[in-house]
Amino acid sequence: MEQEFKLSDCPVEVLQDEKEFAEFMEFYKQLAPKKVLEIGSFYGGTLWHFLKYSKLETLTCIDMQIPPADERYSQMVVSRIKWPSWVGTYMPNGRFNDIPGNSQWESVISTAKNLHPENDIDLLHIDGDHSYQGVKADYENYKGMVRPGGVIVFHDIFGIEDVNRLWEEVKRNYPKTRQITQPGGWGIGILYVV
Repeated sequence: MEQEFKLSDCPVEVLQDEKEFAEFMEFYKQLAPKKVLEIGSFYGGTLWHFLKYSKLETLTCIDMQIPPADERYSQMVVSRIKWPSWVGTYMPNGRFNDIPGNSQWESVISTAKNLHPENDIDLLHIDGDHSYQGVKADYENYKGMVRPGGVIVFHDIFGIEDVNRLWEEVKRNYPKTRQITQPGGWGIGILYVV
């Protein structure tokens, strides 16, 4: 019998609803992506799960680090120190790219595109700027990097109004979508790229 999924198994805080994320990770394991790009890695909770539950060849993270004045700064620093050991354990022969900065900056977009010139991302996870303009910019700037047969995943499609607004707009453009939600959860939306 398979062990029950628990967010607490992760060595850092995971900012997800447990039941939603457990269902998403079942989807993720079946998808078995080789190349993942994550916008909004923060402590690295989803990053750890991405590494642990698939044999990744490439993992690219884009994150704007918070300033020292932010009360979460120390926790973020301590969490990020653990990332190299995770990569060494779960992706010893793969390529890990940690791009610091705002995902909307031209320099960050160019760096990501240069790292993935074949536009062959299997899974794009958007969980960074949660304003309408911010999440729309992330979608527009990075969607072209996802291969046909890959997926674009949004976090907070029900928990944050601006993300919900964009989700409702863009999902109409895809023949297949999936929503993962639990009462009181934040919601995860999946777009299947054709």
